Amino acid sequence: MVEIITIEKNDRTPELIEKLLPVWERSVRATHTFLSNIEHYDVQTLAVNEQNPQAHGFYEHMGFKVFKRTELDEQGQPYPLLYMRRED
Repeated sequence: MVEIITIEKNDRTPELIEKLLPVWERSVRATHTFLSNIEHYDVQTLAVNEQNPQAHGFYEHMGFKVFKRTELDEQGQPYPLLYMRRED
């Protein structure tokens, strides 16, 4: 049986986050199969919607850094993009 607990924002200690990060990463990899292509195809650059801080943080965790920002997305819509490249 799985126990579900509620964590309040002020209970998020660095130790708890360190324990949860591997669980989160495994679940993302299991549900976002395109991510394996990043490593398999040696992706070096990508674009992330600036309004999606979770994606930005995830790709930073994967070794990408922002090198360019635009006010509009690639279709000319007002969605700022962060262009990221892998820094090996």
